[in-house]
Amino acid sequence: MNASSAVLVCLIVIFVFVLWPQQVLDETRQRLFALRDDLFDYAQKGNIEFSNPAYCMVRSHLNRLIRNAHIFSIWQLVMSAKLIKRESVSLNDPFFHELAEIGVQLSPEQTAHLRKTFMRGLTLISIHVFHRSFPISLTSGIARHFFRIGLAKVDAKVSRVVSVEIKYA
Repeated sequence: MNASSAVLVCLIVIFVFVLWPQQVLDETRQRLFALRDDLFDYAQKGNIEFSNPAYCMVRSHLNRLIRNAHIFSIWQLVMSAKLIKRESVSLNDPFFHELAEIGVQLSPEQTAHLRKTFMRGLTLISIHVFHRSFPISLTSGIARHFFRIGLAKVDAKVSRVVSVEIKYA
């Protein structure tokens, strides 16, 4: 291997393992900040109170995603998907029940907006995990398709739990 090949390999390694992941992390955090700003604007327009527990919960969720975006991994995503597949975990999880209880206190429009914001945050972090890995990012069209299917299933389960709690509350 001559010197120019060694330099090229070093540059590729630096790009793939240093520059690419940092760029993806910065871009994801910017999108999460924009999503949180949209939520703030929604409350500022008087659509929901800043002190509303549902607003606070979604805002805290977005803040946690922003703060911890650098540590999410593909394995955490896979394990989360496995847990969500098990009916007993998804229906008895306190987080889903908290969403359901808060959903009762909101108008249908507020519930839909907060749920959409919450799911967009999950979608952004899921896409981030795939794009952070350069080889997976090259095949992201296929990966994105499977993630959309998985997120649609999660969204459907959350909707079912929220609607069950509202009907019987």
